[in-house]
Amino acid sequence: MKLIFSVIFTIFNFNLVFAQHYMIGDTLYVVALSGLKLREAADSNGPVNNVLKNGEQVVIKETDQLVEDNIEGFNGHWVKIQSLSSSIEGYVFDAFISRYPVLNKYESIQGYIADNWKDHDLYGFLPKMLEEYTLKIFNPEGCHVSYSNGSDGEGNYSIEIIQLNHKAKFIKQGDSEGSGTELELTNPRISEVYYLIKNIVKFIPQEILTLDEDTMKVEREYGQVYVKVGEYSFVIRIAYKGNNVVSIIFFNACC
Repeated sequence: MKLIFSVIFTIFNFNLVFAQHYMIGDTLYVVALSGLKLREAADSNGPVNNVLKNGEQVVIKETDQLVEDNIEGFNGHWVKIQSLSSSIEGYVFDAFISRYPVLNKYESIQGYIADNWKDHDLYGFLPKMLEEYTLKIFNPEGCHVSYSNGSDGEGNYSIEIIQLNHKAKFIKQGDSEGSGTELELTNPRISEVYYLIKNIVKFIPQEILTLDEDTMKVEREYGQVYVKVGEYSFVIRIAYKGNNVVSIIFFNACC
Protein backbone atom coordinates (compact mmCIF):
# COMPACT_ATOMS: atom_id res chain seq x y z
CA MET A 1 0.00 0.00 0.00
CA LYS A 2 2.92 2.36 0.66
CA LEU A 3 3.90 2.16 -3.01
CA ILE A 4 0.38 3.02 -4.16
CA PHE A 5 0.19 6.18 -2.06
CA SER A 6 3.74 7.15 -2.99
CA VAL A 7 2.73 6.97 -6.65
CA ILE A 8 -0.24 9.26 -6.00
CA PHE A 9 1.86 12.06 -4.64
CA THR A 10 4.56 11.60 -7.26
CA ILE A 11 2.31 11.87 -10.32
CA PHE A 12 0.04 14.58 -8.96
CA ASN A 13 1.62 18.03 -8.74
CA PHE A 14 -0.41 19.74 -6.03
CA ASN A 15 1.51 23.01 -6.38
CA LEU A 16 1.33 23.26 -2.60
CA VAL A 17 3.72 25.38 -0.61
CA PHE A 18 6.23 23.20 1.20
CA ALA A 19 6.88 25.74 3.96
CA GLN A 20 5.80 24.78 7.44
CA HIS A 21 2.35 25.94 8.56
CA TYR A 22 3.06 26.13 12.27
CA MET A 23 4.54 28.48 14.86
CA ILE A 24 6.24 28.22 18.22
CA GLY A 25 3.75 26.93 20.78
CA ASP A 26 1.52 25.15 18.28
CA THR A 27 0.39 21.61 19.12
CA LEU A 28 0.77 19.05 16.33
CA TYR A 29 0.31 15.28 16.12
CA VAL A 30 2.64 12.45 15.22
CA VAL A 31 1.27 10.75 12.10
CA ALA A 32 4.02 8.22 11.35
CA LEU A 33 2.24 4.87 11.55
CA SER A 34 5.15 3.00 13.16
CA GLY A 35 6.12 5.85 15.48
CA LEU A 36 8.57 8.73 15.16
CA LYS A 37 12.14 8.88 16.42
CA LEU A 38 12.92 11.95 18.49
CA ARG A 39 16.55 12.87 17.82
CA GLU A 40 19.09 14.96 19.72
CA ALA A 41 20.23 16.73 16.55
CA ALA A 42 18.47 18.00 13.41
CA ASP A 43 19.71 15.12 11.28
CA SER A 44 18.44 11.67 10.29
CA ASN A 45 21.62 10.20 11.81
CA GLY A 46 21.29 12.06 15.10
CA PRO A 47 21.16 10.04 18.34
CA VAL A 48 17.65 8.87 19.28
CA ASN A 49 16.46 9.86 22.75
CA ASN A 50 12.84 8.69 22.47
CA VAL A 51 10.27 7.17 20.09
CA LEU A 52 6.98 9.02 19.84
CA LYS A 53 3.77 7.03 19.28
CA ASN A 54 1.45 7.56 16.34
CA GLY A 55 -1.13 10.16 17.37
CA GLU A 56 1.02 11.58 20.18
CA GLN A 57 0.85 15.34 20.72
CA VAL A 58 3.95 17.50 20.42
CA VAL A 59 4.58 21.23 20.87
CA ILE A 60 6.75 23.29 18.52
CA LYS A 61 9.67 24.80 20.46
CA GLU A 62 11.81 26.48 17.80
CA THR A 63 11.28 27.59 14.20
CA ASP A 64 14.08 30.11 13.65
CA GLN A 65 16.77 27.62 12.61
CA LEU A 66 14.92 25.05 10.52
CA VAL A 67 17.08 22.54 8.62
CA GLU A 68 15.71 21.55 5.21
CA ASP A 69 15.72 17.89 4.17
CA ASN A 70 13.97 15.35 1.94
CA ILE A 71 12.89 12.07 3.51
CA GLU A 72 10.75 9.38 1.86
CA GLY A 73 10.00 11.78 -1.00
CA PHE A 74 8.76 14.63 1.20
CA ASN A 75 10.42 18.03 1.32
CA GLY A 76 10.39 19.40 4.83
CA HIS A 77 12.36 20.63 7.80
CA TRP A 78 13.87 19.34 11.00
CA VAL A 79 12.13 21.16 13.83
CA LYS A 80 12.62 21.18 17.59
CA ILE A 81 9.60 19.89 19.51
CA GLN A 82 8.60 18.74 22.97
CA SER A 83 6.54 15.66 23.69
CA LEU A 84 3.47 16.53 25.78
CA SER A 85 3.39 13.09 27.35
CA SER A 86 7.05 12.88 28.44
CA SER A 87 8.23 16.53 28.26
CA ILE A 88 11.33 15.29 26.40
CA GLU A 89 12.63 17.70 23.76
CA GLY A 90 14.36 16.89 20.50
CA TYR A 91 14.19 17.13 16.73
CA VAL A 92 11.81 15.48 14.27
CA PHE A 93 11.30 15.74 10.52
CA ASP A 94 8.11 17.76 10.11
CA ALA A 95 6.59 15.61 7.34
CA PHE A 96 5.79 13.13 10.13
CA ILE A 97 3.84 15.61 12.27
CA SER A 98 0.55 17.20 11.30
CA ARG A 99 -2.05 19.75 12.34
CA TYR A 100 -4.68 17.04 11.78
CA PRO A 101 -5.11 14.55 14.66
CA VAL A 102 -5.17 10.77 14.33
CA LEU A 103 -8.45 9.01 15.13
CA ASN A 104 -7.66 5.69 16.77
CA LYS A 105 -11.09 4.06 16.68
CA TYR A 106 -13.80 3.97 14.03
CA GLU A 107 -17.35 3.05 14.96
CA SER A 108 -17.99 2.72 11.21
CA ILE A 109 -16.22 -0.62 11.09
CA GLN A 110 -17.69 -2.12 14.25
CA GLY A 111 -20.05 -5.04 13.76
CA TYR A 112 -19.18 -5.68 10.12
CA ILE A 113 -18.41 -9.24 9.09
CA ALA A 114 -16.41 -9.76 5.90
CA ASP A 115 -18.58 -12.67 4.74
CA ASN A 116 -21.62 -10.40 4.58
CA TRP A 117 -20.07 -7.89 2.23
CA LYS A 118 -20.98 -7.56 -1.42
CA ASP A 119 -18.78 -5.65 -3.84
CA HIS A 120 -21.02 -2.59 -4.06
CA ASP A 121 -21.43 -2.51 -0.26
CA LEU A 122 -17.68 -2.63 0.15
CA TYR A 123 -17.10 0.79 -1.29
CA GLY A 124 -19.84 2.36 0.81
CA PHE A 125 -17.69 1.56 3.80
CA LEU A 126 -15.01 4.13 2.97
CA PRO A 127 -17.19 7.28 2.77
CA LYS A 128 -18.54 6.47 6.23
CA MET A 129 -15.00 6.34 7.62
CA LEU A 130 -14.08 9.73 6.17
CA GLU A 131 -17.33 11.21 7.48
CA GLU A 132 -16.67 9.83 10.96
CA TYR A 133 -13.12 11.17 10.96
CA THR A 134 -14.21 14.63 9.80
CA LEU A 135 -17.10 15.09 12.22
CA LYS A 136 -15.10 13.82 15.21
CA ILE A 137 -11.93 15.79 14.51
CA PHE A 138 -13.31 19.10 13.19
CA ASN A 139 -15.91 21.39 14.71
CA PRO A 140 -18.78 22.97 12.75
CA GLU A 141 -18.15 26.68 12.27
CA GLY A 142 -20.40 28.78 10.07
CA CYS A 143 -22.82 27.64 7.39
CA HIS A 144 -24.55 24.25 7.27
CA VAL A 145 -26.46 23.77 4.01
CA SER A 146 -28.38 20.74 2.78
CA TYR A 147 -30.48 20.06 -0.32
CA SER A 148 -32.37 17.17 -1.84
CA ASN A 149 -34.51 17.13 -4.96
CA GLY A 150 -36.76 14.54 -3.33
CA SER A 151 -36.51 12.10 -6.18
CA ASP A 152 -35.93 8.36 -5.92
CA GLY A 153 -33.96 6.22 -8.33
CA GLU A 154 -32.56 7.74 -11.50
CA GLY A 155 -32.33 11.52 -11.30
CA ASN A 156 -32.12 11.72 -7.51
CA TYR A 157 -29.60 14.10 -5.99
CA SER A 158 -28.74 15.29 -2.49
CA ILE A 159 -25.93 17.36 -1.00
CA GLU A 160 -24.90 18.53 2.46
CA ILE A 161 -22.17 21.12 3.13
CA ILE A 162 -20.79 21.93 6.58
CA GLN A 163 -18.25 24.68 7.18
CA LEU A 164 -15.67 23.55 9.73
CA ASN A 165 -12.91 25.09 11.79
CA HIS A 166 -9.37 25.35 10.38
CA LYS A 167 -10.96 26.64 7.14
CA ALA A 168 -12.04 23.08 6.33
CA LYS A 169 -15.28 21.97 4.72
CA PHE A 170 -17.26 18.72 4.75
CA ILE A 171 -19.32 17.82 1.69
CA LYS A 172 -21.60 14.79 1.41
CA GLN A 173 -23.48 14.13 -1.80
CA GLY A 174 -25.15 11.35 -3.68
CA ASP A 175 -27.08 10.57 -6.83
CA SER A 176 -28.16 7.56 -8.85
CA GLU A 177 -24.52 6.89 -9.81
CA GLY A 178 -23.21 6.64 -6.25
CA SER A 179 -22.37 8.66 -3.18
CA GLY A 180 -19.35 10.13 -1.52
CA THR A 181 -17.96 12.19 1.32
CA GLU A 182 -15.38 14.93 0.89
CA LEU A 183 -13.03 16.69 3.28
CA GLU A 184 -11.78 19.98 1.86
CA LEU A 185 -8.58 21.31 3.45
CA THR A 186 -6.97 24.73 3.13
CA ASN A 187 -3.17 25.04 3.04
CA PRO A 188 -2.36 21.43 3.87
CA ARG A 189 1.16 20.18 3.36
CA ILE A 190 1.36 17.21 0.99
CA SER A 191 2.58 15.04 3.86
CA GLU A 192 -0.49 15.98 5.91
CA VAL A 193 -2.83 14.82 3.13
CA TYR A 194 -0.81 11.64 2.65
CA TYR A 195 -0.81 10.60 6.30
CA LEU A 196 -4.40 11.64 6.93
CA ILE A 197 -5.49 9.12 4.29
CA LYS A 198 -3.10 6.40 5.46
CA ASN A 199 -4.19 6.78 9.08
CA ILE A 200 -7.80 6.19 8.03
CA VAL A 201 -7.41 3.26 5.64
CA LYS A 202 -5.07 1.41 8.00
CA PHE A 203 -8.14 0.51 10.08
CA ILE A 204 -9.87 -1.37 7.27
CA PRO A 205 -9.74 -5.09 8.16
CA GLN A 206 -7.77 -7.05 5.59
CA GLU A 207 -10.59 -9.59 5.27
CA ILE A 208 -12.92 -6.80 4.13
CA LEU A 209 -10.62 -4.93 1.77
CA THR A 210 -6.97 -5.36 0.88
CA LEU A 211 -5.42 -2.17 -0.44
CA ASP A 212 -2.26 -3.21 -2.22
CA GLU A 213 -0.55 -3.07 -5.60
CA ASP A 214 -2.49 -6.12 -6.81
CA THR A 215 -5.95 -4.69 -6.17
CA MET A 216 -5.46 -0.97 -6.75
CA LYS A 217 -4.75 1.20 -9.78
CA VAL A 218 -3.81 4.88 -9.81
CA GLU A 219 -5.16 7.10 -12.58
CA ARG A 220 -5.04 10.83 -13.26
CA GLU A 221 -7.93 12.60 -14.97
CA TYR A 222 -9.56 16.03 -14.95
CA GLY A 223 -7.10 17.44 -12.41
CA GLN A 224 -7.70 14.65 -9.92
CA VAL A 225 -5.94 11.49 -8.87
CA TYR A 226 -8.06 8.35 -8.57
CA VAL A 227 -7.19 5.27 -6.57
CA LYS A 228 -9.29 2.68 -8.37
CA VAL A 229 -10.36 -0.69 -6.99
CA GLY A 230 -12.09 -2.97 -9.43
CA GLU A 231 -13.23 -2.04 -12.92
CA TYR A 232 -15.73 0.70 -12.11
CA SER A 233 -15.57 1.80 -8.46
CA PHE A 234 -13.31 4.72 -7.55
CA VAL A 235 -12.47 4.42 -3.89
CA ILE A 236 -10.33 7.48 -3.16
CA ARG A 237 -10.03 10.73 -5.08
CA ILE A 238 -7.59 13.54 -4.37
CA ALA A 239 -8.36 16.88 -6.03
CA TYR A 240 -6.34 20.10 -6.07
CA LYS A 241 -8.81 22.99 -6.32
CA GLY A 242 -6.36 25.87 -6.56
CA ASN A 243 -5.38 28.46 -3.94
CA ASN A 244 -3.79 25.69 -1.86
CA VAL A 245 -7.13 23.93 -1.34
CA VAL A 246 -7.10 20.12 -1.55
CA SER A 247 -10.06 17.75 -1.27
CA ILE A 248 -9.93 14.15 -0.10
CA ILE A 249 -12.94 12.29 -1.50
CA PHE A 250 -14.01 8.75 -0.57
CA PHE A 251 -16.49 7.68 -3.22
CA ASN A 252 -18.90 4.79 -3.55
CA ALA A 253 -19.81 4.04 -7.17
CA CYS A 254 -22.96 1.95 -7.34
CA CYS A 255 -22.37 0.79 -10.89
